[in-house]
Amino acid sequence: MIDIQQRSTPLVFRDSLSYQWIYGTLGLKPHDVYFFKDVMPYEYQIHDDPSLDLPLDRFNYRMNLDTLKKIEHPVLHFGSMFGSYRVLAETEANMEKLRNIRSGMIFRQPVLTSTTERIVEQLGGTNQFIGMHIRVGDGIFKLRASIVVDDIFHTLVNQFTDMTLEEVIQFDADHDRDRMESADYEVVLRSMPTEEDHTKPIEVHHPSNRDKKTSKTKLKCQPSDSITKRFKNTVVYIATDAPNPREHPLLRKLFRLFPCTFVLSDFEKELEEVKRLQVVEEKVPLDGYLIPMLDAMIAAHGHTFFGTPHSTFTSYIERQLHPVYTGKHVQVMGLEEYLKLQ
Repeated sequence: MIDIQQRSTPLVFRDSLSYQWIYGTLGLKPHDVYFFKDVMPYEYQIHDDPSLDLPLDRFNYRMNLDTLKKIEHPVLHFGSMFGSYRVLAETEANMEKLRNIRSGMIFRQPVLTSTTERIVEQLGGTNQFIGMHIRVGDGIFKLRASIVVDDIFHTLVNQFTDMTLEEVIQFDADHDRDRMESADYEVVLRSMPTEEDHTKPIEVHHPSNRDKKTSKTKLKCQPSDSITKRFKNTVVYIATDAPNPREHPLLRKLFRLFPCTFVLSDFEKELEEVKRLQVVEEKVPLDGYLIPMLDAMIAAHGHTFFGTPHSTFTSYIERQLHPVYTGKHVQVMGLEEYLKLQ
């Protein structure tokens, strides 16, 4: 699926998660393996520069790379690498190694790649549309979904339209309601306070050099009105976990603003081959796992990408897929960015 086999460190791909597989494949006894136990999702953070005393953010404690090197067991078994910045690259050498690894973590599965290429071509081609990843289905993302969509909406208004303040006020009649967290969903997540004031007045700030990219798509767009017909040459692709996106109330104003807004369900005929993929031995269908990745791969081909804050999937698209697909450098989550979050 990805091409990291020869990047820097030899890899052995596992077809079983059992301990017996480890012992048998690597020729080990149980006492040869040092197990790190995870009590919580954010149990520990690994650092490579012991001279830096950094805040742990959501992690319970730190482990230094030098400490790990001193462990005499042939194999170190980590229960989880869950969470951004779990392994923090602080030195320049490790930053470069991380960048090399990240550059190889690009999906290259033939069916997904060919399907992506066909859909992107229909959208106008790489760098010819705006890509988005909007997660609204669960957790903190469900709680703040309307706020995230509203932020994206007003950024689009500023960067890709010439709407006046009066037009935006008329267009975005539910703005104040959209700035509120969902009242019917409770969630507690460390380092992400839920009781915040997200109210924001409607403003318009068009840059002096507003982007006037036009589309080459031949797809049929939705009807427009006297305002939105001015933006019919702007193509938008939304990757989302929202059920029935075109009818979803949170996404409605995005579809209304840009008549040429598309989602994966608009390309059902292109998905037939993906839906046939399965695990050969068990005959387990894989489309439930691969469709979200396909959605992301398409969105990542846009000239501009908007994502969902705090989503690790958005981060993967934003830092790796989008730069690689559009001819830019892969972004690395290193020390400098970690400090900005503190």
